[in-house]
Amino acid sequence: MFISCSAIPLDEASKSDHVTIVVTARGGHIAFLDGLLGFSGPSYMERVFAQFFAAVFEHASDLDVPSPSLAN
Repeated sequence: MFISCSAIPLDEASKSDHVTIVVTARGGHIAFLDGLLGFSGPSYMERVFAQFFAAVFEHASDLDVPSPSLAN
């Protein structure tokens, strides 16, 4: 489904701690398989996940995440 950026509920999503919306410069699910055959290297989704997790680990001290409780 193709929609304009104005149809994406960014204001509503920004009010939730449980929703993340990623708006990309070059498309969304249509770009998940890219390259000549779609399987010629890391996919778009693999690259996005790698960037996300690299940023999480790089900026872990900046995140406001409670420590897990070991007590039951």
